[in-house]
Amino acid sequence: MAVLAGCERAPLPLECEQIPSGAIAVTEVRGPQSGADTWGQWIEIANTTQESLGLAGLVLEIYKLDGSGRHQMVVRDHDARLDPGEYYVLGRFPPDSPPPHVDWGFEDDFSGDIYTDAVLEVRSCQQLLDRVVWRNLPSEGSLSYDGRLQPDAALNDDDANWCNDRTPSESDGGTQAGLPGTPKEANHPCE
Repeated sequence: MAVLAGCERAPLPLECEQIPSGAIAVTEVRGPQSGADTWGQWIEIANTTQESLGLAGLVLEIYKLDGSGRHQMVVRDHDARLDPGEYYVLGRFPPDSPPPHVDWGFEDDFSGDIYTDAVLEVRSCQQLLDRVVWRNLPSEGSLSYDGRLQPDAALNDDDANWCNDRTPSESDGGTQAGLPGTPKEANHPCE
C-alpha cells in the first residue's frame, strides 16, 4: 500500500498595482436578462486617469444590500492593463474563453447571477477605488452610467446619473440575441 504525502502551503500572494482611489470607476452593469440573451452578465469599469493602470490582482467584491452573499472576482491576468479613458469588462464566463466583448471571465470566482440589489466594491492592494450601489438592476439591457458624463468614481454614486440602456444592437445577421448595452465602449446618453 502506497501512501502519498504532499506539502501544504499557503497560496502565493496575488500581485497588485497601487492604484489611487477614484482612478477606476464602474460604468455599466448587465445582469440576468428576462428574454433570449447571448451577451451574458458583465460589469464594466473605466480608467479615469491619464496613466495606464495594471489590473492584475484587481478585486471586485459584490454583495447584497443586507451584507450577505459576498463574492470576490479577481483579475488573475498578469498582463491586464487599462489605458487612460478606456473600458474593461469582467463577465460571467470562463477566464480562458470569454467572448470578444469581455476582457476577463470571472465564472471561476462567481458563477451565480449578478444580484438585482447590490453593492459592488472595486479594490487594488486593499485600496478602495470605487463603490457603487444599485437597487433595481434591469432585466432588459444594462444599468448604464450616463454617457454624457466622463466616468467618475464620485459622480457614479448618484442614482440620477444612471439609467436603463435598452438600445437594440446593430444588425449582426441574427447571431446575437438580447439588448447588449455598450461593453468596452462609451455609454449611450441617459435620456
